[in-house]
Amino acid sequence: MVKEAQKHLASAPGYPMGCTAPAGSTAWQWTVRALGSAGADWERAVQYFAHVLDWQQENGAIPMSFEPGLPDNDFSLLERPYFAPVLWRLFESAPDTELGEELLEWLFPKILQHQLYWYRFRNLNEEGLVSIIHPWEAPLPERDIWDAEEYAVPATWAQPAEARGPRAERRTAQIPTYRQPDALHDYPFLVQDPYLNALLSLSNTFLLQMGQYLRRDVRELMEYQELTVFAANQKLWNPEYGIYCSYDQHQDKAVLSGSLSGWMPLVSSIPDQSCAEAMRLSFEANFLHHDYFLCASNSIYGNRSDFNALSKGALHLWDNWLLYQGLLRFDFDDLAEQIRSDSLTLLSEYGFHLYFNPERSRTGHLGLGTGNHPAAAALFLEFFYKKTLSFEE
Repeated sequence: MVKEAQKHLASAPGYPMGCTAPAGSTAWQWTVRALGSAGADWERAVQYFAHVLDWQQENGAIPMSFEPGLPDNDFSLLERPYFAPVLWRLFESAPDTELGEELLEWLFPKILQHQLYWYRFRNLNEEGLVSIIHPWEAPLPERDIWDAEEYAVPATWAQPAEARGPRAERRTAQIPTYRQPDALHDYPFLVQDPYLNALLSLSNTFLLQMGQYLRRDVRELMEYQELTVFAANQKLWNPEYGIYCSYDQHQDKAVLSGSLSGWMPLVSSIPDQSCAEAMRLSFEANFLHHDYFLCASNSIYGNRSDFNALSKGALHLWDNWLLYQGLLRFDFDDLAEQIRSDSLTLLSEYGFHLYFNPERSRTGHLGLGTGNHPAAAALFLEFFYKKTLSFEE
């Protein structure tokens, strides 16, 4: 299956450099394809990764979709900050040092701009925690918590149900655009999400490594990283449940949920070892069971978990890959290996799907969606070769 995955990834459609991204592709897809190609075809991996810049605006933001000709005060939702770890992987995989340095010189400033945009424009209280303004900006955007009426997005922000889809399949034309309000407080939805802030912290780690290597001034980013770690532990950490909670800034309260988002800070520098140990206990209590593959995107005991629904219970390979990295980082090698083994089993038995129903006893095909995703093939290779992120903290 390794050769099949390599062939499937290599045959993924590309498009000429500098052209507008075709409908149906996303910055996330290109990023994961680059990740999976880094070791086998470095030049192609760089080409894949460079396509994320087709979305980047002059102010540094990388939106979920790009629509030329939009008025200055109209905008799209922001793409999540998962680019830095992949860029570092490309740097480490470069055929020689000179090519790697050229890559960083070219792309480091651009990815740093996107990271800083999140902090400068979504850091409402200047405390180091950024906010999402729509459920789709959350890495698990369709989780059960946002179904509650109190978190409903106004009709002017919503889209028809038929236009919605998984984050890796959603056509760029379906991402809504909005009129810029006068102040961040004016957004009808304003939530500090632990998974998103964990991604920011993870990306900070790699951007700081790049800045040190290139001898760039990254003091601003270092200050943001310290603030994010401190604020997440002061404001989002729930010691009773051993998870990090979302925080609703309009209602001024933490929001408890069984979503996997509460455990995703394990991928970052946010928890210390004692918090990580508590998170392991609560993680095992909510997700570890011999009848389920690791890891569902919502607690397997949750009343509202739906294992056929994306981000409401279905297993997603990208979340698994990130968790695999984080669990290894905290020396939870047994859990990391089970996630890796379960992911490979699902891919080997059901093909290149990004999402799976995690119920072992369920009859029928466990793969969700149409399958044959190049991104799924890329993540298969990552798991198969036990590729890990190299932290230099």
